[in-house]
Amino acid sequence: MYPPDVAPGFWKQVAELIAAGRLVSPDIVRDELLRVGDDGLADWLGQYPGLFRDLDDALQLAVGAVVDALPNFVQSEATLTRADPFVVALARLTGGVVVAAEKPSKSPGTHTKVPDACAHFSVRCLRLHDFMRESGIRL
Repeated sequence: MYPPDVAPGFWKQVAELIAAGRLVSPDIVRDELLRVGDDGLADWLGQYPGLFRDLDDALQLAVGAVVDALPNFVQSEATLTRADPFVVALARLTGGVVVAAEKPSKSPGTHTKVPDACAHFSVRCLRLHDFMRESGIRL
């Protein structure tokens, strides 16, 4: 990801997507960013409270369905993957698209990655550059 101070034009365009309601994330993503530190990204995102969706009953049920269907998707000891089921569940619930840095797992039975979970639930999953192309974001 491009730090806000290095790629301000990128982040200006992301802010426009947020303002238009085209970009949304579960609030647990914000919590992860705050927990691990992120080169100012969490501070930047803090300016856009509408970006983060609180955990409501519908999202909680959707997360439960993701975890039940894909038990290898959750790694309890992993700090940076706790939000993954929430991201997939929110996209599934809203008909959204997931943007992920990972590639699908090459070995069945191993840890389920975001693209694998998306494929399982027929949720569209894009790499960052594909998302940028589709959204018209330019550097």
